[in-house]
Amino acid sequence: MIRKIALALLGMLTVGILVIGGTLFFLSKGEPPTAPEGEAAEALARRMEAAVGMQHWDDTAAVMFRFEGTRTSDHFIDLDRHLVEVTWGEDPGYRVQYDSRSWDYVAFLGAEELSGAAARNAFESAYKYHVNDYFWFQPLASLRSPGAKRGLAGERALLLSFESGGVTPGDRYLIIADQNDRPERWQMWVSVIPIQGVEFTMEDWQTTETGVTIPRLHRGALFSIAFPVVKTFAEYPPPGEPDRFTPLLEHMARSHGPDVSRRSGGQTI
Repeated sequence: MIRKIALALLGMLTVGILVIGGTLFFLSKGEPPTAPEGEAAEALARRMEAAVGMQHWDDTAAVMFRFEGTRTSDHFIDLDRHLVEVTWGEDPGYRVQYDSRSWDYVAFLGAEELSGAAARNAFESAYKYHVNDYFWFQPLASLRSPGAKRGLAGERALLLSFESGGVTPGDRYLIIADQNDRPERWQMWVSVIPIQGVEFTMEDWQTTETGVTIPRLHRGALFSIAFPVVKTFAEYPPPGEPDRFTPLLEHMARSHGPDVSRRSGGQTI
């Protein structure tokens, strides 16, 4: 009896391994393509940027979005002052605000302000979530990030490689555009997904209040990423409205002196 049970379990395990292995093989695209750098790659990058209104980021003071995938998190970015807010988790959830240049931060669990190791751990989680989620939100915003390399992998295919920077340097992304140079799908060679070249769509494009165009849905065979909430601001904070970053600015004033509450990343607000 025990032998029969053991054989049955072994059979189930074997089938499971075969199914997983077959799925990985089916979805894998192999190694990333050869993609020489040069003017042709730069020209395609510029056309892609124009197709999604990247120039309108210059007219955008702040952006907010909700990331829905394997988890849910909300983000608010003050682009002019380099301030970030990330919230996640069930009630009471976490809320972290940080300055992306000075790395000052404040962290809350519900209404309680955290300190010490608890605050540091919350900040590190917020930073990792934000780097990941913002890249999904607008991958073309990272085309010219420090450490990024762009190579031409076809008439309308751009290979984006990160030699350094971010949370997972070494990742590569093949962005494939349609006939109008707007990205329609991308393939990934990344450390957090064990499938080489796994593919996702770029669809449900939304033109925001400031003219930036965002893909609100990335469909994949294993999971999908959606952005049901997207809003951009030409000015932040809007006239007559409170500044959501007051807790962080007050913390910076206490830590560095009163003048710091009016600055972030060396810029006066």
